[in-house]
Amino acid sequence: THEVAGNIGLDQFIYHNGDADTIIKFDNNQITFKAGNLSFLNVEKKSSAPHEVTINDGSNNIDFVVKGNGSNEGNPGMKFDASTNRLGINGVGPPEVALDIDSDAIRIRNSSTPSSASDYGFPGEIRWDANYIYVCVATDTWKRVALSSW
Repeated sequence: THEVAGNIGLDQFIYHNGDADTIIKFDNNQITFKAGNLSFLNVEKKSSAPHEVTINDGSNNIDFVVKGNGSNEGNPGMKFDASTNRLGINGVGPPEVALDIDSDAIRIRNSSTPSSASDYGFPGEIRWDANYIYVCVATDTWKRVALSSW
C-alpha cells in the first residue's frame, strides 16, 4: 500500500493491477472510466457548452440504475435499459414501454393554455389549464377536452 500526502500528477492512465482493461483515463478536459474495456462513464468539458457526463459512452448494453431507499417498491428508483432505450421509475425492473412509472399518477406542474387550435406545438404534447386538457395531434394543431367537477 502506498500513501500520498499531497498531489499526484500523471500523464493519462490509472490501471487496476492484474486487470489491465479496468482503467481511469485522463485526456485534456475529459475523464473516461472503463471496466472490462467497456466505457461506462465519460466526463467531458467541451470547447463550448453544453458540457457532458455520458453514461454507457461506448454504446454498449450498459443499463443506468439509481438505487432507491427501500426494498422492492421504489427500488430501483430509476432504471434506463440500454438494450430497449426505455426508462423505468419507482421500482420498475425491465421497463415495458418508453416511460414506465410504477405509480397511480403523473404530474405536469405548470398549466399552459395554447392561444388557439393552431398554436405552436409538437404532436403528442399535452397541456392543461383549469378548464381543458389540450393535446397536440399534428404539428401546430391542438384539440381539447373540457373538464368538469363531479
